[in-house]
Amino acid sequence: MFAAGLTLGREEYIAVARQTADFLAETSFCDGHFSFVGTQGWYERGKTCATFDQQPVEAAMVLMLQGAYEATRDARYLGLHGTAFDWFLGVNDLGCPLYDPHTKGCADGLMSSAVNGNQGRKAWSVTC
Repeated sequence: MFAAGLTLGREEYIAVARQTADFLAETSFCDGHFSFVGTQGWYERGKTCATFDQQPVEAAMVLMLQGAYEATRDARYLGLHGTAFDWFLGVNDLGCPLYDPHTKGCADGLMSSAVNGNQGRKAWSVTC
């Protein structure tokens, strides 16, 4: 929506995108780091969301926050962008990196007690 708003010059698109970005940031930020909604259950309104298994599909959050900053120039989004990216580097609920600088790969998820080391291959886990 941010990109569409910028491309088409539609402020109402940017306003809706900003509401969405603010909601996602509000529900995903915890104790100084991002703690994405896990896939072990649904996040129903007014209830507690699942903490694990967190998936690296959250790269979409990093891209969305970059778009939010580009569309609004609100420095808050730029700070959240860096914090969301740091989730991959180990600033997450387990303190474990998902990104492997040696292979340049990314683990498939953050489980409740370990990193799911699967990178599109046979599943394995890494305890931090």
